[in-house]
Amino acid sequence: MEPDPPHADRLGCVDDVMEPNNLATAARTLTVSELSSSQLRQCGADDWFAFMLAPDVGMQVRITFDSTAADLDLYLYVQRNDGLHLLDASETVFDEEVVWIPPQRQSTSVLMRVYNYGGSAASYELRTPLVPRAAHDACASAMTITAGQSVTGNTLGAANDLTFLSRACTGYRDPGGDLFYAVAVPRGQRLSATVVSDEDLALYVLDDCVSRCCWAGADFMDAGTETLMWTNDSGQDRTVVLGVDSFDARVAAPFTLSVGVDAAF
Repeated sequence: MEPDPPHADRLGCVDDVMEPNNLATAARTLTVSELSSSQLRQCGADDWFAFMLAPDVGMQVRITFDSTAADLDLYLYVQRNDGLHLLDASETVFDEEVVWIPPQRQSTSVLMRVYNYGGSAASYELRTPLVPRAAHDACASAMTITAGQSVTGNTLGAANDLTFLSRACTGYRDPGGDLFYAVAVPRGQRLSATVVSDEDLALYVLDDCVSRCCWAGADFMDAGTETLMWTNDSGQDRTVVLGVDSFDARVAAPFTLSVGVDAAF
């Protein structure tokens, strides 16, 4: 589809080539590759974009702009048979707004709205990196790691596979995307695990992927380092599951997970 030519409003502001796309019904349909990085401009009205996201692929949407010149907000909607459903929103007063959609099991029709709160002319950069679903996104497919090992991960590519019924495990709810790691802990030994991230992630130990009983949890820091310890006093060797999670479905980030197993004191 050829884009419409840019036009100037009565004050001389020149819109970008994606216009007219001021309404959801006039959303500019683009391929994911066309959305990847664009320099855009709006003359006081909203911008709407529509695209189809493939199965098992998530997307982070980021706009950057000069907040001293305009106040832009960002929204993601999922198109369903009964209409639009808000998936994520970013409404700060800073120079950047970020929203994301986690990997879905099926192709997903998505609409994105760049809302011009103040109605001023605004230029912004749009970036939409894709994030494939992590291989160990489900508890049943937990990645095996060993004592002394450090691994990197990113919950941005994770769906919410596990949600506890109470806050007893970490002190908070855990609706965020989660990744899982299996660790062998001999009887009488102590497991120590640390997750380091720029976001507020949580860490917990499960007995297995069937009962999913939480034996230890940590979610004490707003961002930075979470550490937990668990001693295997069951009288037998065990393989337990570490989960990296979040208190908020909109909080997702890269992290480093380190584990150790040593004699309990």
